[in-house]
Amino acid sequence: MAINSIQELFTQLLKSTTAQQLTDILSEIGDVNDIGLDRPFGNLQLHWHAYGNKTSNYSTIGLASKPGRSLTERITNSIDAVIDAHALAVGTSPTSPQSAVQEWFGRPFSNSDNGLFNWKYNEGGYDRKVAVVLTESGKKEAPTVDTIDFGVGILADSFPSTILSLQEGNKIKKKYLVGAFGQGGSSTLAFCEYVFILSKNVQNPNIVSFTVVKEISLGEEYKENCYAYLALKNENNEQTVPSFTINEPIKLYDSQESLRMNELQNGTLIRHFAFRLTGIFGQIGPREGNLYHYLHMSLFDPLIPFQIIDLRKLKVNQQICTGSRNRLMKLKAKAEENSELDSSNSVHKLYRPFVYIKPHGAPTPCIKIEYWVVFNYEKKNHKITGEEYYDLRESNTLYVQKKHIAVLTLNGQNQGELTTSQVTKDLDLDSVAKHLIIHIDVTDAPNNVRRQLFTTNREQLKDGDVLESIKEELRRILKDDTALAAIEKELQDMAIRQVTAATDDEVKRQIVKLLQEAGFTPSAEGDAIRKGGDAEMPDPQPNSNPNPPRVPDPIYPLITLPYPDVNKFEIVSPLEIAKIHLGKTLLIRVETDGDSQFDNDIRIKFTPEILDISSVWPLEGGRKKWRIKTIEGAKIGNNGMISITLTKPNGEQLKADLPFEVLAQIEKPSKEERGHIPDFEVLAISPGDDNWSSVWDDIP
Repeated sequence: MAINSIQELFTQLLKSTTAQQLTDILSEIGDVNDIGLDRPFGNLQLHWHAYGNKTSNYSTIGLASKPGRSLTERITNSIDAVIDAHALAVGTSPTSPQSAVQEWFGRPFSNSDNGLFNWKYNEGGYDRKVAVVLTESGKKEAPTVDTIDFGVGILADSFPSTILSLQEGNKIKKKYLVGAFGQGGSSTLAFCEYVFILSKNVQNPNIVSFTVVKEISLGEEYKENCYAYLALKNENNEQTVPSFTINEPIKLYDSQESLRMNELQNGTLIRHFAFRLTGIFGQIGPREGNLYHYLHMSLFDPLIPFQIIDLRKLKVNQQICTGSRNRLMKLKAKAEENSELDSSNSVHKLYRPFVYIKPHGAPTPCIKIEYWVVFNYEKKNHKITGEEYYDLRESNTLYVQKKHIAVLTLNGQNQGELTTSQVTKDLDLDSVAKHLIIHIDVTDAPNNVRRQLFTTNREQLKDGDVLESIKEELRRILKDDTALAAIEKELQDMAIRQVTAATDDEVKRQIVKLLQEAGFTPSAEGDAIRKGGDAEMPDPQPNSNPNPPRVPDPIYPLITLPYPDVNKFEIVSPLEIAKIHLGKTLLIRVETDGDSQFDNDIRIKFTPEILDISSVWPLEGGRKKWRIKTIEGAKIGNNGMISITLTKPNGEQLKADLPFEVLAQIEKPSKEERGHIPDFEVLAISPGDDNWSSVWDDIP
């Protein structure tokens, strides 16, 4: 295949999906293994230039260890590109990504009763702005993966300072975008053999700019290799990338089926050849082990939905990813309408709306925690009867990584997780923990809290006071939830019944075996037995009802008045005095007939200021509560007043006061001494002997 022009080169690159195809194309234009940097080759006079303009870029790009996380960064960048394209057409400049998508696209804020799940995104085509496409690469565990956005796009001369840069911070002043450091997307380079990038800028969509990125050897005098991109010099002798003019959209795929995203008018495609999706390369679906499931977990609550398109089979599989939070909220909404199983055999059991906690170093409660309990049932066949029944599985693996039940997010993107043992240790929630999904939203936390909690590559959480304060408060919240304890007991009872049923089945099998040896014949319907002309004795069928009664909320909502009417406002717990021990917390509860719209108009004050808020629950159903604690410097015997006010729109206030007293720290009980095993003797007893009294005392 002769390649004599930049456009011909582009056409061949766009058709390729395997690393070998790309290697052949580069060889055709004159590339060789030891070409080095900035040395023109072939008749197109292209050269390789160091990615990020740094020959030492190998260590920076290689920081990431998880391919799924790196791919998530690419998708986040694609969403940013869509938002940035809209920013060019409007004059406003929102102060956060969530504000931007709400103001510009109509995407609701994520709160306890709203979010992406409640947004008709298809009406504006917002589900067709970003896509991930998988194609065959010749390697089962490493398909070729494209990320596509119909966003702002990039001009050729801007490639080196944007998508091919490292730590340039191009977005750091754009508060309406998620990205900031200018590094995350480049980490995908370490997990594939080549990357092909093409882009069309929204303001000049007739220009196609493109390049290829690969790892090259710098020679024996260098310790490490270098990532470089295909480049040339512009008229100002500056680094740029190949480009050409075209007057029509680019058709990206030659699929026989109609794809939701195929013609690129403006935006960017990034193709990762043979991307090593270790453990998540399977055919896309809701179960673990594939990219669809992983991206729902890693983009737990995305700003806009995106497509996942699998072209690896004859039949195209196209799905929409809305994030695990929105799958859970849809399941909750369905449960409120009826109690039937959904198509995934899931039942919503419990939802606890956002509670605000105050982490270490924050001036006010700013981190939100919500959680769900979901039962997912797997259809199985009974070993004895052959009948179908439903078996409860480890349900939270549909929504989060196995044994990582708490997800911490920033602008909806997963920044790190807490393991089951970190969350539920010593809480006696071992059974319900398999069905519990916890979302910890850090979006509203100040920068100093985020810096102490998250790493820049978003792969893990930082140990320290901030993380410990979050875990401590989360454990308190879970421990106080009586509904969780009730579900735990329900699961334990269910497990006991299953063990009993399994034991009964084993006994039945042994009896059947003995009866068969005695001449009985199994019936045709299964393992029920019969002898001669006797009537059949049917075996009890397993319970096929997968929907046990739901656990009710332990507190029913109070009757409230239409906003802004309110008459009642009182502290209901504690009743007379708040006695709080040093190092411990105490719950303060108020009840009101005011609507939930008053939530932001309720304030709590401590006089003197020797107490602080540990966490606060929103006003819901006429109830609001705070968990309070003593601050450093509080002493035994300190006392004062807790004042809580509700301010009406006309400025009138309802007030409730409660005195408090600081008590001594509660000492932990010393560890009880365990008993010693006494000396004992083993005596043989035959069933026919009448000498049991020689072993035990007389037992009636």
